[in-house]
Amino acid sequence: MPPLNQTGYSSDDSAHSTVSVDSATKTTKVGFSSIEIREYERVVGDHPDTKVGPPMSLGWAFVELDPLSIDDYEATHKKKGTRRMSSITRKNILKNVFEIPEEEIRNAEKEVQKILKNRVKTNTQGKVSETTEVVVQSFGRKLKRTFSKDRLWKGFVESQRMFPTAVY
Repeated sequence: MPPLNQTGYSSDDSAHSTVSVDSATKTTKVGFSSIEIREYERVVGDHPDTKVGPPMSLGWAFVELDPLSIDDYEATHKKKGTRRMSSITRKNILKNVFEIPEEEIRNAEKEVQKILKNRVKTNTQGKVSETTEVVVQSFGRKLKRTFSKDRLWKGFVESQRMFPTAVY
């Protein structure tokens, strides 16, 4: 693949869009005349929702294609929607098209597995700590009921009645 050109963002959009205001009807219309398309490089990613194979992300480098008119774009553009790639396809694209070393791909796969294990561990610990918290709160309520001032005083009075002490 040829090297990607680094180009910056252009804030001069005057040639690409127009705004017109009709003061008689107070309507505003916005129109666009052309579209600029950028193709970004793909790199090994770190997204933990990739269960099998290497995750793939967009890099910073891109190639800016020639501007197209909106009509030409709409006529040739295919509606792609959301597509998922198989792990083999992702690996082949990273390795063969973008020439990412096999070791970097394997390291990314290991890192994702490590993140997934940590997520499971965190979720499990959360459930255990919730259960422990419920048990501790319940025990605290029972202790308060058992050792309340009223119960202790009643117990003291009852013990005095049952076992009177001699006064000298």
